[in-house]
Amino acid sequence: MADARRRLRLAAGEADLAIRYARTPPVALASVELVRDVFFVVASPKLIRAKRLPLRLAELAELPPIDTD
Repeated sequence: MADARRRLRLAAGEADLAIRYARTPPVALASVELVRDVFFVVASPKLIRAKRLPLRLAELAELPPIDTD
C-alpha cells in the first residue's frame, strides 16, 4: 500500500490500480465511479440561535467559516 500523500504514476508502472478522489474522471485512464459525496451544512446551535431556520444562502455566507488548516 502506497503513502496516500503521494500520487502514484500509473502510466509509469508504479501501481496497477489506484483509488483517487476527483471531481471529473481522468481522461487518460480507465476509471469507474465508486461513490458520490453528499454535503450538508452544519452549525452549532449557539451560532445560529438568533436566526430563523431554514437559513438562506446569503445568511449562511455571513457566518464565520471553519478553518481547515
